[in-house]
This record gives sequence, structure tokens and C-alpha cells, in this order.
Amino acid sequence: MKPKTREDFAKFLDIWGCKYGVEVGVHKGDHAQTLLDNIELKKLYLVDCWSREVWPRNRNVNKIYDVVCMRFKDDERVSIKKTWSTLAAEEYDNDCCDFVYLDACHTFECVMSDILSWLRCVRKGGIICGHDFCNKGKNYRVEEAVRTFFGAERIHVIPVAGEDPTWWVIK
Repeated sequence: MKPKTREDFAKFLDIWGCKYGVEVGVHKGDHAQTLLDNIELKKLYLVDCWSREVWPRNRNVNKIYDVVCMRFKDDERVSIKKTWSTLAAEEYDNDCCDFVYLDACHTFECVMSDILSWLRCVRKGGIICGHDFCNKGKNYRVEEAVRTFFGAERIHVIPVAGEDPTWWVIK
């Protein structure tokens, strides 16, 4: 199966046998819902800071967090952590996840830090992946960071019509 959409990618993760995953950078939970709808997950950990430090113009960031909590309150597969990505990663054991999906801060430094923090949590043969595989100015350097960390030959990219590509690497 060659994924062409984010939904296809979720189905690919299911075929890959993923049961335990983390999404870093949840926002309103739309992608988390896609993961839950398309993968037979036992547990999905949702990590986001939901902070005005990240979204200074968004006065409703606490309301967004509340909406996410309500959205998934009855789903026993979901655990929500309101904290910074690198702090959350410290709470997880090595090799505890089948996949980690990164879609939080998009600066070069943040993406590198997220990869360094979360890669140890992904089991051998698992997948570390993320959204927005592109570079859009000084503060949006996902592609550059991923290529710098992994090298171009290990990276798989899924061009998605109407949105930025998804990237993934097998550990």
C-alpha cells in the first residue's frame, strides 16, 4: 500500500501493526480522530502544550484544550497530556510506542529536539513520522530538520493534495 492521504497513512500504520502511538501537536484533535478511526489502536497518547506562548494570537487556546478533552472523554484508548513535547517524552520508556507522529512546533530547533526526544520511544521497526514536510520561511523548517537528522535516503514522503506532505522513517 502506497499512502496518498493522511487517512491512507493511518490505514498504513494499521497494516504495519501499530497498536500504541503518540501524536505530538494535537490542536483540535482532527488528525487524532483520523488515527483512531483507521487504526486498531490500544492506546493513543495526545501531547500538546495548548499554550498562548505557542499561539499568542489565539485567546481561545484553553477552550481548544477543553474541546479536545470533551471530544475524547469517552474513548478509553485516548490519554491526553497537556505539556511541552520534550517534557512529555521524558515520561515514556524506550521502545514503548509503535509510532510517534510529530506536528508541534515547526522551527528547525524544535523539530530536531522533538525527534531527539521521541525517537528513543519508538520500538525498532516502528515509525517516527510527522506533518508539514516543507520549509516556509525562518520559523517553519520541518523538511530541513528531518533531512538533517535522518539523511534523505531514509525518508518517505507522502504528497497530500491540498495540504503539506507527511513524512515517515522506519526506526
